[in-house]
Amino acid sequence: MVKSDGVVTALFPFQQLSHSFEIDDIYGDFDPIKEKESNNNVRNYINSLKVRIMSFVDTNNSSTVNKSDHYLAVLDEQLSICDQTDMMIDKLNEPTFGRKISDIFE
Repeated sequence: MVKSDGVVTALFPFQQLSHSFEIDDIYGDFDPIKEKESNNNVRNYINSLKVRIMSFVDTNNSSTVNKSDHYLAVLDEQLSICDQTDMMIDKLNEPTFGRKISDIFE
């Protein structure tokens, strides 16, 4: 996938770095704690990618710095998606009609 911010264009090999889950009423597998842990694993992986990218950047080369900033911005967007996923998991675990979803599927 190609990502452009209007100034820098770069190949971005990470189409989607996010955690997905489903609420399954047949098997009752929704565990908000487990889902948040999985989402945190994705978050940690993205943060480690950011550190790794920065370790290869020649800070004396403005073109390299611009490209790395571009990659880091896209990874920050993915981190934002992780935050949104956490909020969704929290909302799904809020009481609805007096019961939490995780209690309904037990």
